[in-house]
Amino acid sequence: MSKVVMPCSRGWFVVDEKHYGHALDAAEKSIRRMKKKGINRIEPDIMDMKVWASGNNIPYEITESLDCTKVNEPTEPYQTELQGDWVGGKVPDKITIGCYDYTINRVKEPIIVDGAKCRGKIDYQKHEIHIADDDYFSEQSKEQTLWHEIVHGIINYRNVNYGKADEETFVDELATGLYLLCKSNGLLPGQNITKEE
Repeated sequence: MSKVVMPCSRGWFVVDEKHYGHALDAAEKSIRRMKKKGINRIEPDIMDMKVWASGNNIPYEITESLDCTKVNEPTEPYQTELQGDWVGGKVPDKITIGCYDYTINRVKEPIIVDGAKCRGKIDYQKHEIHIADDDYFSEQSKEQTLWHEIVHGIINYRNVNYGKADEETFVDELATGLYLLCKSNGLLPGQNITKEE
């Protein structure tokens, strides 16, 4: 099974692809925990990830070597015979959110939001999304970052105040935005579509 590398505050956390989604959830919790302590980081704490993996009996590795990023290639490639900008897991040049076309820029320089280094950001006025094109992040991590920014865009476009909206309203507005996104853009990263025989 393919492995995925996650950058952490003091090393690299390696987990198999099967557990990657849960590892992302654990990483988000770690980042939130650090923010509550006044520590602004975009990477989770390596110790938090070890505790999470050990507590859930999930096999993992920790390394300080950056060469381990070579293990994150997916075992099964996307269906290259399909049509569309998203084929091959590539982040496209633009995406439509609502009635706005957002230009997607892969940038080498650090992305800073509110004084903290981030993997992506969205500009609602210029209709731009910036994704950190860092060689240490897998293509899957960049796709997940794009989805993160897309969700910000949907929440902004649907004008949802998630601090005040009840859960059903929030979920309905987000679902409507996602449905419109799929209708407007076709094949999206992470979809595993097989060609009918």
